[in-house]
Amino acid sequence: MNFIRSLSSKSSGSTGGEDSTKQHELERALVPSEDMDEIDVGEGSNDPDGGGVDGMAAMDPAAGEVGPSTKRSDPDPVRRRRRAGRLSVHATEEISPAVYKFAACAAWNSAILGYDFGVNSLSVMLVQKSLNLTDLQVAGYMGALEGFACLGAATTSFINDRFGRRGCFVMTSFGFLLGDLLQASAQSYAQLMVGRSILGVSIGWGLAIDPMYISEISPSKRRGFLVSWSEIAINVGVVFGFASGIVFYHTPDDYAWRYMYGTGAVFPLTMLLLVRFYMPESPRWLLQKKRDDDAKEVLTTLCSGNEGEAELIFLDIHESIAKEEEAFHPGWKFLLCNPTPAYRRMLLAGIVAGISQQVVGIAAIGNAQTFVLYQAGVHDRLYQALTLVGIQIMKSLVTLLSSHYIDSWGRRRLSFISIAGIFVSLGVLALDFHLSSGATSVVAVVGLLGYMVSFAAGMGPVAWLVPSEVFTTSIRAKGISITTFCNRTVSTIMGFSFIPLKNAVSWSGMFLVLMFLSVVMAALIHVFLPETTGRSLEDMAIYFASLTGDRSVLDHLEGESLSVDSSSSNETKRTSSTTMTSAANLI
Repeated sequence: MNFIRSLSSKSSGSTGGEDSTKQHELERALVPSEDMDEIDVGEGSNDPDGGGVDGMAAMDPAAGEVGPSTKRSDPDPVRRRRRAGRLSVHATEEISPAVYKFAACAAWNSAILGYDFGVNSLSVMLVQKSLNLTDLQVAGYMGALEGFACLGAATTSFINDRFGRRGCFVMTSFGFLLGDLLQASAQSYAQLMVGRSILGVSIGWGLAIDPMYISEISPSKRRGFLVSWSEIAINVGVVFGFASGIVFYHTPDDYAWRYMYGTGAVFPLTMLLLVRFYMPESPRWLLQKKRDDDAKEVLTTLCSGNEGEAELIFLDIHESIAKEEEAFHPGWKFLLCNPTPAYRRMLLAGIVAGISQQVVGIAAIGNAQTFVLYQAGVHDRLYQALTLVGIQIMKSLVTLLSSHYIDSWGRRRLSFISIAGIFVSLGVLALDFHLSSGATSVVAVVGLLGYMVSFAAGMGPVAWLVPSEVFTTSIRAKGISITTFCNRTVSTIMGFSFIPLKNAVSWSGMFLVLMFLSVVMAALIHVFLPETTGRSLEDMAIYFASLTGDRSVLDHLEGESLSVDSSSSNETKRTSSTTMTSAANLI
């Protein structure tokens, strides 16, 4: 099968209605008959821990043990649930061609975003010279992109929930198109800032939608790899942006930056065509909107026409959404004012991951690249562009490499490796500027290259992968909106402050400040970011509930055995029910 499936049958004490019966029939139809004994182990069990019928050998692939059942309390609710009634696992990491194609389409939107980032870094000095801008106006020009991206991030939840993922892609592309054209034709600082503001809002939308869409159509075992395409595409787009500086090298300075932005207006047109004629809507959004037939059709396409597998995925997602909405009615008030411990931990994990890349200084370093090269003696536009293109190509290659390990090494390990490299690279830059009262070109390039490839190894992909996977379907748009807002807020602060900070404490001092912040970020990741590798989106609520001991989630969503105190008597009642584990790890 195209997707990794981990299915569990219902215990005899559970009640699931029509969906449960249909689900059980599908499980038996899809699993080979020789494996059915494994399915029935634990049915009718008297063991509340799910060890199987007393005296019968119990198989536990999750724990890697085979042996007689024992009444032990497993601390992992997900594993207890799977032990209670297990289908054998037929694992494959094959991704259907449809998933590849649609993920690539979504990633193209990130490439458009990356192009604008690249042009921004390369053209800022040209814009300042052409329009006679002061340092304060330049700071406003650079920071406005991030500031208005905060506005886009704050509204992306409404757009995604109201108009769907495809609708968000359309609005993002229109924003990129209009913003680039306005900047390219700007004759004054005011007009420049209008285009800048529209482009910024579009960036806020674009940063949120790409990883969310890809995560919702990807199998969990390869979700990290596919969502990393978004970060890879941003890097490729930045290379295109830097390359535009080479293409227009012989163009007069007053026109070169206009042509760069004007060229960027062409790319969103292709995205609009892809959304209109090729890309489907996210099946999870369709299920939220009760468009069941449309969701089944998309899922069948994602499963390469396997209707049985698509039906199992449909039932799993449908059940997960229904239980969550029935229990918590998740909305803004619930998420911001009265979240349960599990949902609060989800929010903290998403925010910490989201701000991590900005806290370690990617916005400041990205904006400062041309300034650093100029200070190091690289004054020619062509040499600056060639240097930045080379650095960005290396960054793209490292991002591609890390995408192949992010699902095996894990999100946390790559984050710590990334921060360690960033710390060392910032130290090289700080030492070089301090010893030479400026910078030497070779050491400066080595420092910038080291920083960028270290960032690409973990901070780049993890910052958007984790928020796209830790939130449950009912709150995913809202959670990613909050995460993106925090990301852009920190980026705005860094974008506005890097020039004043450099003037106040020197280049060397600024790099030392970023070194300190990278240490702070490592501590925050250690405390607040759990490992989510390999878990399905439908398991996230139970996983975070197990981390926080949130019984309100465990009791309702998982249906584990629990004791309930009665107000009229001291008698303890035991109830148990188990829900189907992710029918397909389609995240």
